[in-house]
Formats: sequence, structure tokens, C-alpha cells
Amino acid sequence: MSLAKRLQWIENCQPRRATGFGRGRWQRTATGQERTLLERENNEIGLMNTIAVNSVGAADLAEIEEFYNKTVGYGGGVSQSDFTLAARLDGSLVGAVRLCVENGIIVLRGMQVASAFQRQGIGRALLDHCVPFLNRGPAYCVPYEHLTDFYGQVGFIVTPPELLPAFLAERLAEYVATSRRTLAMKRMPA
Repeated sequence: MSLAKRLQWIENCQPRRATGFGRGRWQRTATGQERTLLERENNEIGLMNTIAVNSVGAADLAEIEEFYNKTVGYGGGVSQSDFTLAARLDGSLVGAVRLCVENGIIVLRGMQVASAFQRQGIGRALLDHCVPFLNRGPAYCVPYEHLTDFYGQVGFIVTPPELLPAFLAERLAEYVATSRRTLAMKRMPA
């Protein structure tokens, strides 16, 4: 089955589960058995060799917005002022991340990988491509608690809310108030 057909099959046929990050939106996911079959097929045909991570131009922002909204249920949006990276497998968009400068501070936002392609190194490839941008100055992210080790791979460390810039402390408080199990992390340039 081609990658495009597999993505369409996942989009149309899979059960749904709620996600905490999409503010009440739904995300389609493959069941455990179906995910195992997809991973086995991906390994057999060598999909991991075809990951391409590139920066996104203004002409492609609508595609990223659609990926965020429809594929992964992320409602954070995307802007021309963001430095946005896209991960593609055989030309199909399977992941994205945004690096934003907010109030003069670098913030990593919107790290999303389509559910059928998670735990296959795509998020790590996106994160690795963020490092040169992150090295421009102190950077922050507000991930789910279970992702601290993932972001720690590139030097992010957990930061108490009282040490955050005011706008990020407010954002974190909003997330926590809506029962999102998030925390703040900071990274200093290498």
C-alpha cells in the first residue's frame, strides 16, 4: 500500500480518541495491532530512509495549518513570522514544528507528528533541525510532562513557573487550568 493510501486509510477508517492539546478536537489514531502492521510494513520498505525535513515558505503555510487542524487536532495555528519546519515521507506531510519569537524570546511550539508515524524518529528529526535556530538565544517550550526526556535530548531542562517570562507563565497556567499535564522547559544556546 502506498504512503498516500495508508494516510487516507488512517484518516478515514480509524477510531477516534480525544487529545488534550487540541482544545476539544479529535484525533484519529491507529489501534495497537494496526500500528504494529504499519510499522512492520514501514520497516520492510525502508520508509525511514525517505524522511525529508525542510523549512516551510509562505506558500506552504496553508498545508501546515490543515495538517495541524485536520490531521493532528492542534489548534495553535501558524504564522508567516514563525520559522516552520515540515517532515515529509515520500512527499506526504507527516510532521511539523514552529519556532516563534515571542516578546523577543524563542519559543518552540506545535511539535506534531501524525499518529501513525510517531515513535519512528520523525519528531527527533524535526527537533534536531530546530537546534541551529535554538542556538540563537535562550529558548522555551511548554510540552506535556511525559515529553521531558524527548526535549531534554537537545538540552531543554524543566523550569519552575516563577522563572518564566510573564507571557509563558500565563500560557502555562492556562494549560494547567484546562487539565493539560504540561510544564515549562528552558534551553540555553550551545
